[in-house]
Amino acid sequence: MANVYGMIFEIDDKTKSGAKSINRGLDSINKKANLVKKGLSSVGKAASGALGALGKTAVAATAAATAFGFLAKKNLDALDALGKTATKLGVSTKFLSSYGFVAKQAGLSTDQFNTGLQRFIRRLGQAQQGSGELQKPLERLGINMKDANGNFRDGTDVFQEFLTKLDGTSNEAQKLALAMGAFDTEGVAFINIAALGADGISKLRAEAELAGVVISDKLAKGAEDANDAIGALIARGRGFGLQFFGALAPGITAIADDLKTALD
Repeated sequence: MANVYGMIFEIDDKTKSGAKSINRGLDSINKKANLVKKGLSSVGKAASGALGALGKTAVAATAAATAFGFLAKKNLDALDALGKTATKLGVSTKFLSSYGFVAKQAGLSTDQFNTGLQRFIRRLGQAQQGSGELQKPLERLGINMKDANGNFRDGTDVFQEFLTKLDGTSNEAQKLALAMGAFDTEGVAFINIAALGADGISKLRAEAELAGVVISDKLAKGAEDANDAIGALIARGRGFGLQFFGALAPGITAIADDLKTALD
């Protein structure tokens, strides 16, 4: 019986010894794990900081690119519109942009000025044919439509002379009637431009030139071409998307049906 108890105590001692050994091993592993954890934590903080910095840089770069793209498109659209309007009116972009600056100083909007100028040029064409509402105002102001060689003068030259002589009209009622005959409902607004005087208009056009807002035909044409190219590229991308996802449609339908069946 004593031998049996001895065996039990021996087994118990060996078991405790083994358990202690296992615990020591686990403690060692745990300590090493804690060291690794601390190291990873340190690396994680550094990596997090680096990723954060990179993220902020990426966000800033994306924002800058977006802002640049928006600004570029906005300016290209403005130049394109200027070029197309000048072509429609039959004037140069240089004339239209410089007088557009003058008009703003006189309190007119771009649309007001363009509308009034369009009416004047159209009525000038009618006057050249011996008819229309502008014929009498030109005669009263002593403005010749033809030059010394008998050729019709450029419409912008006649327009500028008309403004100068309109400003020189002392009778306000006659001035308004003349302006209405040339510009219709925009007549009052164009009296404000005429009131600047020839010298005042010339100085403002020079200021516009210095400010860089006077646009050449070449620059406007370049913007128009760039805008057309962007439009073609966007259309190409839209077309690709339609074709690509259209081709995927049967496969997407099949997957959706399979998922629906599986869920049921």
